Amino acid sequence: MKQTITTPAQLSLMLQSARKRRGLTQADAAGFLDLSQASLSRLELNTQAMKVEQLLALCKRLGLELIVQERATVSSSAVLATTNKADW
Repeated sequence: MKQTITTPAQLSLMLQSARKRRGLTQADAAGFLDLSQASLSRLELNTQAMKVEQLLALCKRLGLELIVQERATVSSSAVLATTNKADW
């Protein structure tokens, strides 16, 4: 399944959904990252606090891969005009 993610909230939902599809609890997934269940819960709710290394390790364990590509042809001025700085 290919999913475009443009906000931290979308990333949160994607990670939670993938974990649940794999039948993993937060405690199970946290163990793979050497985190407590409470820490993983906070990261799932606030992915902005997640380190890149944690994101990549969690994606790997959940059978996900991170692909970065250019957006469809949109002028950079249009992107800046419609992008909220908080989304960066």
